[in-house]
Amino acid sequence: MISQKMGLLMKTEWQNWQSKATKTALRQQGGKELKHIQNGGILSLGEQFFNHKGKCFASLCGAILKKSEREEDRLRMTGRRAYAIDVDVLRKAYSQGAEFLEIHEKTVSNAKRVFKIPISDIYCFGQEINIKGIERWTIPLEACELKQGPDEPWRVEARKALLKGEGLNKISQLPLFGA
Repeated sequence: MISQKMGLLMKTEWQNWQSKATKTALRQQGGKELKHIQNGGILSLGEQFFNHKGKCFASLCGAILKKSEREEDRLRMTGRRAYAIDVDVLRKAYSQGAEFLEIHEKTVSNAKRVFKIPISDIYCFGQEINIKGIERWTIPLEACELKQGPDEPWRVEARKALLKGEGLNKISQLPLFGA
């Protein structure tokens, strides 16, 4: 009986140490995933992408590339209706199995929005642009599905028009494929 309790105690101590070591490693990497672990989430440490200041701005979690953004950083050239992602980051994430991009946006009113888009749709609806000598793809927000947070009136209308147009394109192309 005593040996079973000692074994259980040792196992619990080992789990606590392991948990602390993981949290320390995450702190050293600068990832916000620490909050995810503390809230009971399961985290697989995949590829992380850092900006020139050493801050993690995106991470690969399974088939989802998660990118942090702020509403005020939307591209002015698109009327603040899109974000951009480096071509190299997108290629690397796709080559490692990413199928979706998830944008976690902090709004100017401190609310949170989460947008999700298949990476293949970025190539369909986005544009390749050059910003300060770096090749990037735009991510039009009307092409994204809003998973969380308040929507904006312009985006609702633009998304309806986009989906309506997509449906027409698919219908008009059906005869080409023998359907």
